[in-house]
Amino acid sequence: MDFSQKITLEEITGGRSGAQIFKMYLGDQIYCLKFPQHYDVVPNLKKLQEICRIYQELSINSLEILGYGHYGTDKKQFCLFRYIPGQDFKTFSNQHCSLSEIHQAGTEIGHEAKKLKSYPVNRITYIKHENLTELTQHIEKLYHSLNDLLQETSLIEAIAPLWKITQRGPDLFTHTSPGLIHGDIKRSNIVIDPSGNKYLIDIGAMKYSYDVLNFRYQMTWLLLPENDRKREFVKGFLDGLYNFSRPSYFHEQVIYVALLNFLEHTHKFLHDEREIREYFTIMRPILDRLINSSGTIL
Repeated sequence: MDFSQKITLEEITGGRSGAQIFKMYLGDQIYCLKFPQHYDVVPNLKKLQEICRIYQELSINSLEILGYGHYGTDKKQFCLFRYIPGQDFKTFSNQHCSLSEIHQAGTEIGHEAKKLKSYPVNRITYIKHENLTELTQHIEKLYHSLNDLLQETSLIEAIAPLWKITQRGPDLFTHTSPGLIHGDIKRSNIVIDPSGNKYLIDIGAMKYSYDVLNFRYQMTWLLLPENDRKREFVKGFLDGLYNFSRPSYFHEQVIYVALLNFLEHTHKFLHDEREIREYFTIMRPILDRLINSSGTIL
């Protein structure tokens, strides 16, 4: 890389992580330069480098990190990636794809993500292992801290049957095995290039965990009626991952993650009474649907 040439930066907007991202032009080469918001210490950058290496080793289209470092008196950190030309798949699919095409794309990504499950655990050094006992205790703590609010708003009746299932915690996952997961699968975390190739990005949330926890941060939103495109992509992803089937107790696992997602969002909105009541109004039919579904919700 010849740094004697002029460097030109063009900011890329649209991300939600708070990071600053730029296309970096160096001569006739284009790179992606990212100033992360949350990578506060070097081990997190080493983790990202290892995650990129795992994707490359498994031949899954993803980010390729070229290096990282820091500059200035405040030690502001940066990462340098190979630039992936194209468009995020959420924007692309909203403009150009039918539901069946979105489902097919999800199936392709799920098939690729299945490769992560074969990666040897003993070769993982920086990747977090999900502890279901600790996660269940986290859900219990949230539930009890929010119990008065749930009682006051009469939402406890909708929550109670879901809570009963969620209390079974790790037992819901005894028929499935953990493996490496992307950690935040969604269309906006995929780039589609001009040739139609799809690349997984925003890969720093990788964990050694269970497949359904790919959707920890979006599960309840996925189930809203208007989110048919999101839902179709996820159904396709799961079809690719599970060969058009679902493991035992998968619906109960969905309930587990949905209640976690709901409680975490409720806790986040506590400062705003109007917002939390609007959220409860939106979520009430989703919670009812979860318990009344025949198990085909995803």
